[in-house]
Amino acid sequence: MTLKCNLSIVSFKVNKKLLKDEILKETGKDITLRDISNIVARSKTISKTFDEILDVLQIGHNCSVSLLQESNVLQGIFLQDPEMMRMYGNFPELLFFDGTYKLLNNKFTCYIFLVQDGNG
Repeated sequence: MTLKCNLSIVSFKVNKKLLKDEILKETGKDITLRDISNIVARSKTISKTFDEILDVLQIGHNCSVSLLQESNVLQGIFLQDPEMMRMYGNFPELLFFDGTYKLLNNKFTCYIFLVQDGNG
């Protein structure tokens, strides 16, 4: 039984301790329960195309999404959900920006905009 086969068994909610023991017995590799959990979590990631993600944001969540492209290369994404639009429309006087690098898996800089209303 290979490790790949064992991981498909995990999707059936098999006991990870028993799976660990079986892997050790058959392959001689002593892996941790955390290793099994990490591999299973990694295999469950959902991959969607960029267009599918835009559809989910625009249609499913009623977000305003603007793309900044230069020479057909994505330079930035501006996103506002309905609550953000409402807050900015009501209180455009004070707007905060915060940029964090390597926050996301793709190593983009993620800028967060915050609107401060009269109530703080």
